Amino acid sequence: MGNVTESNTPANLKPLAGQFIDTVQQRLIGGCSAAVRQQAVTLLADTLAVGVAGASTLESQRARIVVEQWGGPPQANIWGGGPSVSTGGAAFINAHQVHTLEWDPIHEPGVVHAMTVVTPAVLVWAQSMTSRGEVVSGRQVIDGIIAGVEVAARLGVVTNSPLRFFRPATAGGLGAVVGAGIMANWSLERIESAFGIAYGAISGTMQPHTEGAQVLALQIGFNARAAMNAMDLAEAGFKGPRFVLEGKYGYYTLIETDGNPELLTAVDSTNWEIERTSIKPFPSGRATHGSLGGLLALQLEHGFTRDTVDRVDIEVPSMVFGLVGRRPTADMPVGAARLCLAYLVPCLLDDGTISVDSYHADRITNSDVLAWTDRVHVSADTNPDPNAFNPQRVTVTLKDGRTLVSDVPYSLGSPEHPLTPKQSRQKFDLAMTIGGRIQYADALYSYIHGIDEVEDITELWEIL
Repeated sequence: MGNVTESNTPANLKPLAGQFIDTVQQRLIGGCSAAVRQQAVTLLADTLAVGVAGASTLESQRARIVVEQWGGPPQANIWGGGPSVSTGGAAFINAHQVHTLEWDPIHEPGVVHAMTVVTPAVLVWAQSMTSRGEVVSGRQVIDGIIAGVEVAARLGVVTNSPLRFFRPATAGGLGAVVGAGIMANWSLERIESAFGIAYGAISGTMQPHTEGAQVLALQIGFNARAAMNAMDLAEAGFKGPRFVLEGKYGYYTLIETDGNPELLTAVDSTNWEIERTSIKPFPSGRATHGSLGGLLALQLEHGFTRDTVDRVDIEVPSMVFGLVGRRPTADMPVGAARLCLAYLVPCLLDDGTISVDSYHADRITNSDVLAWTDRVHVSADTNPDPNAFNPQRVTVTLKDGRTLVSDVPYSLGSPEHPLTPKQSRQKFDLAMTIGGRIQYADALYSYIHGIDEVEDITELWEIL
């Protein structure tokens, strides 16, 4: 798609962003199926529980102190207990909490944690509206989440370039303003202004991922806060640039360098990207889940243990290898351990799962575990798709000479290989336990699963 420049922008040329947002709005007016809305509810419950769990981390507790120092009027709550802070501060810390454990939903085709920025932005802006005396319904919230995920995910889906900027943050921030704007029943013109303003503030690169730095979750927070700032400024009358997707210095020139953005509006009106969003069973980088799921299936079937395994060979697409093919070290931070497949393999074999306990300092530095990781060999296959998560292959060679193979077309938790309702609820309760809020689990779960029928969602703030 050719870039728009000052010399070739006719006055009547409609910006792609405006067309895209309008398409999403009109599709919502036309209505979503019950299955689509139920998927949004399921993902909302998962995201909130993971956000409550994330409140327990040292990083989130430190970030809360900083947010309180930022000041501002008390407009929205920090999830899982904490003070009421400004909309920007609440969006920042809640989004950080959702991502900090690497347990949040992900849209694999777009390589975007679409719920992670969108959900805090929609709910925080909704709470700010109720604090001003406006009534917000649960249906508005679900509409906003569906719309925000659609925008964030499709920005990734039409992209052909490999990750350079941290797409969950950049695409997520743009999806967040659309989701919050649609939830608030804003006009297309005002949402388009917020979208353009937010484009000037989106940020986040893959460097923290490369180093395993905890800045990844901060980048999620930066963009949630930027979305709230953009909403404030648009509400105050500021107009953002309009050709922010296809322009000379637009998203598909500077942030993503290869793709087909003209396809953003070419969609089947009955299908929504939220239907293609996965729930993560393990608190680790999603790129590890295909192989870990395949390995777990083999272990359950054949009953081997770490002591009886001679070697584990894992073949993955190039993106997965780049994200999680790193080698472990005794001094790696927790963020790197969550993204290190070779380290996670012995943890899974020992525990039958990956949990927050997999990242205790005495385990990361355990010389026996680190030495055993030399038996894990991760390599890139010939998949030409630079954004592919799957398929993956796991080959386990046992000391008795047997070779066991698992081909993994889809990761556990994906729409093609979903968690059962029981597994989803178990994850929800575990996350609420980790966050120290298990006593509120039933109330929150029941409320969210009936939210589409709630006329005034004020009670949700008290539960959270």
